[in-house]
Amino acid sequence: IRFGRTSQPSGRGTGRPRCCHVVVAIVALAVTLAAAGSAHAKSQKLRDWTFTFTPYAWIPEVSGKIKVNNAELPIDASIVDLLKNSDRAGVFLGALEIRYKKLSVYGDSTYLSLGFDKTLLPVSGLQLKTDVEFIFVDFGLTYRVLEGEPNTVQPWTIDVLAGGRYSSQEYKLAL
Repeated sequence: IRFGRTSQPSGRGTGRPRCCHVVVAIVALAVTLAAAGSAHAKSQKLRDWTFTFTPYAWIPEVSGKIKVNNAELPIDASIVDLLKNSDRAGVFLGALEIRYKKLSVYGDSTYLSLGFDKTLLPVSGLQLKTDVEFIFVDFGLTYRVLEGEPNTVQPWTIDVLAGGRYSSQEYKLAL
């Protein structure tokens, strides 16, 4: 490599040493490789984190008996009956998992609220108000203890789990 001025065979001189083109190409390649390595490191760090949100549907059906003293009333209501006769309904169902490498935290919640306001005897004006509310929340931590090959057709994992569950069911009946 010569560090002097060169001229092109066609007579178009650039006035720059030929080695500058090589140095610029090497520097550009080094910068590109460094940026790619940095992007790969950032990508690897991002791959260590996973976020999963899963909304889902749960279709309630109510069946059973209401018993007061010696009077018993059977109840059998499908989801269609509940929604058709409900004055208000609120539903939320979903699961969330946040994982960093082998450790994760998760939550899975179900909330259902139904309300009914009905006139029992139109002549008397007697009103029956019913509210039903269900809340279920599962939560916890998991740790991945075994993992199969991640790039296989059917990867498998075994996690240990520690967590808890909150459950609340409230029924209100008012005349």
